[in-house]
Amino acid sequence: MNRYLISQTPTAETRFTGFNFTRYINPAYNELILRYFQTIPRPERTEILGQILRHQSEQLVIMGLFYNVQSVGIGKRLQNVTNSGALGFNQAWNANLWDLASS
Repeated sequence: MNRYLISQTPTAETRFTGFNFTRYINPAYNELILRYFQTIPRPERTEILGQILRHQSEQLVIMGLFYNVQSVGIGKRLQNVTNSGALGFNQAWNANLWDLASS
């Protein structure tokens, strides 16, 4: 969450350094993040985290555009499933070839 702090926003004043690539600047949101990292008791921290998540979802601070989907075949009846994880692409790339063997 540190990357969403105002101080991490790359601007001319910061010589375009920082990790807040979304450049989302909201003082209330910034204060919630700072409070989260300054609070030690777990119940209070959890409450602040809930407020951060509420802000993120109501203001759509973060919106994923791409998702990596990984499928897992479980059972001995599923055939023709190959492990393509080492190749760096989706596990279900050949799902059209999968078949169920008779039990």
